Amino acid sequence: MRTGMAAFSGGAILLYCAGERPPWILLGVVMLCAMLVWLLRRPDSPALLTSLKAVIGLCLGLGWALIHVDGAMEARLTERDAGLYDVSGYRCGLVESGAYHSRRFPFCVTQWHGAAPAVLPQTIRLAAYGEDEPVPLPHRLRLTVKLKPPHGSVNPAGFRYERWLFRHGFHATGTVRSFGVSASVRCDLRCQYHRWRDELARTLEARYGDLTHFRLIETLVLGERRHLTDADWERFQATGTTHLVAISGLHIGLVGGLAMILVRGMLWPVPMTRMGSRPRRLSMVLAGLLASLVYALMAGLSVPTQRALIMALVGGAAWVLGHRSGAWTAWLVAMTLALLIDPVAPLDPGFWLSFGAVASLILVFRGRLGQPGPVRGLMVAQAGIFGGLWPALAVLGESPVLVGWLANLVAIPLVSVLILPVTLGVVVVGLLWPGAAMLATWLVDPLLSVLMYWLSGLADWPAPDLAWPLWLAAPLSIAGLLLAVVPVSAGYRWATLACLGVLVLSQGMASGSVPNRTVVVPELWVWDVGQGLSALFRDADQAILYDTGPSSPSGYNAVESSILPSLSRLGVRSLDAVILSHGDGDHTGGLVPLLEGMPVERVLAGEPGRLNLSERRAMEGRLGRCDGARLMVGRADLSGWQSSGADAGNASSCVITIHVGGARVVLPGDIPARVEHQWLHRQPARRPTRTLLIAAHHGSQTSSSEAWVHGLSPEGVVFSAGYRHPYGHPAATVVDRYVAQGSRLFSTAHQGALHFRFHPDGIRVTTARMDSPFWIRPPQPLRSNEGRVWRDRVPVLK
Repeated sequence: MRTGMAAFSGGAILLYCAGERPPWILLGVVMLCAMLVWLLRRPDSPALLTSLKAVIGLCLGLGWALIHVDGAMEARLTERDAGLYDVSGYRCGLVESGAYHSRRFPFCVTQWHGAAPAVLPQTIRLAAYGEDEPVPLPHRLRLTVKLKPPHGSVNPAGFRYERWLFRHGFHATGTVRSFGVSASVRCDLRCQYHRWRDELARTLEARYGDLTHFRLIETLVLGERRHLTDADWERFQATGTTHLVAISGLHIGLVGGLAMILVRGMLWPVPMTRMGSRPRRLSMVLAGLLASLVYALMAGLSVPTQRALIMALVGGAAWVLGHRSGAWTAWLVAMTLALLIDPVAPLDPGFWLSFGAVASLILVFRGRLGQPGPVRGLMVAQAGIFGGLWPALAVLGESPVLVGWLANLVAIPLVSVLILPVTLGVVVVGLLWPGAAMLATWLVDPLLSVLMYWLSGLADWPAPDLAWPLWLAAPLSIAGLLLAVVPVSAGYRWATLACLGVLVLSQGMASGSVPNRTVVVPELWVWDVGQGLSALFRDADQAILYDTGPSSPSGYNAVESSILPSLSRLGVRSLDAVILSHGDGDHTGGLVPLLEGMPVERVLAGEPGRLNLSERRAMEGRLGRCDGARLMVGRADLSGWQSSGADAGNASSCVITIHVGGARVVLPGDIPARVEHQWLHRQPARRPTRTLLIAAHHGSQTSSSEAWVHGLSPEGVVFSAGYRHPYGHPAATVVDRYVAQGSRLFSTAHQGALHFRFHPDGIRVTTARMDSPFWIRPPQPLRSNEGRVWRDRVPVLK
């Protein structure tokens, strides 16, 4: 039984670890061969029987996940079907505020009016842009929407929006052009559930919206984090307490446990002769499961709550039936059920962290002769989870927070014993009797203030960087868990723990002085940052960053989302220079987080006067002008130039030229055509062997004049622009101009991040979408208005 469950779970997980969908015929052949061997096996071969169970279970798990993946892939909107549509349906989620006065919400389509795509997406994620004080969106709607396929930036590391969309079942994204009420939409059970939850959220905001910590109240009651500020997230992340604002096993278990305690108290007067032990247990478990289910429904029945419900169901059933099959069997049953219900769960980091945390607790507490006290037990649990999840966090590109054990030592009991029970109790009473809502001012707000005060104090503590590679994190994790499991004397255990702690602290403190990873071949990375630009050039152990990409008023910036994680993945620990072409926000967004997150020796700016006060303070005297600057980056010679008579804005862009070997890289920022002419007149008559060009102004019609294209005659041209952005970059006439010149065209919007390596025989090119897993859309060709296309796999630019 356990072999089959482990194999089934492993098969479902294997699909996402491999990132490739195997052909059905291969799966069928393996399954058929295993069944034939099963029928022809000798009866006295238990090892063969176990192996066959494992193979069959693996194929079943892989096939089950593949069925759901194939359905999700086929339901996605295709590139050729992108466009304007008229649809009816209902909002299947709450409305979130976004940047530029936008409102974002999931929408379930029930009917298509007029023209419809070949594949009809059922669930889409929409954004509605409007005035400062938008009118409330009705629940059932008829919309005119402009749809496009699910798409997001693809870089070596960082958040991948496309993966998030696939994980949450969105088959298309789009913007709302017009909307109106549609009472004719049939509201089935799912629609009624979302309407009930929407009304609950409105009532909750009407009753408690004026409280200081309403955003946390809504998070704890409804599982919605839409009102949390950037400062809140920074505080939770710095203290390792983000799990407190994500309704999961802790919250569901507390609610179920409180319901069980309440029922146990109610049944206490009933004599055992009238109700035996098993009926009492059954009553308590049913009450706990019912309370947990109601709470999970309030929280949107999110993926973490589903996993928590499954674990509660498995644990409750084992307790009622009196089975002693062991904690690991229950863990396997819960994982198998979770994958049966949600085969796409392995794409969610929470899947690994939740089951990893439970596995760590089983390892730490299973087999102990005596139960530790509450304080010691909490300390042991925190230490076990810290060590057990370290390898998983390393794989996910994150790191454990050293101060997290201390923060959770106080925060978990505070939330468990006081904050969550009091908040839910006061909110329920306030929803039933509006006059009792004032209790939240006296009870809930002060408790949440205590929690945030505690976390704010710890968030300011200096902490070592524990973002270690897997090969270093895994042995330390195993050593720590073995120390907790293997029976040794207390003195030996504490001495070993102290040594491990000193090692972790010393390595963490020393991580800031680690040099950059050395590269043998000079290379250029053009990041996929949407409508903006950012590029990294490095050689040997030196690196410079040209522009920092876009940012938005919502708090998003490409630096924190993609650039810093990618630099860390590539082993870039410091930058010799950051060059800002000019002051536009799509080139300088996230500058302060970059300067705070990584050592930068100097900053060269095309328009230093447009930098704000916080950016100037972050530079601390490292700011210089770009015009005339000369840098050596390994073997590459870098020079900067600006137009002397240029006005502020695009014409002031700092043009960087990098000579490496026989090749030249030109990064012109957003210079217009007249500045292009000025730059061309300053260039020597002899041109280099190869030229790689970042298209000026993202391929706008105001740049890339015929003289510029002919004068440079680049072998390769990169367009860094947003996917189907309203600006329409690159312009079709510009694309045709480069195609006529014989240049090979690259686009971050269609190929993801671009990696160029400068070898003596040419420039080798790879794109981030080339080898991405199946849930990321493959690279698309960049088309001109004459139908000429660049085919993706071009090994060398010569």
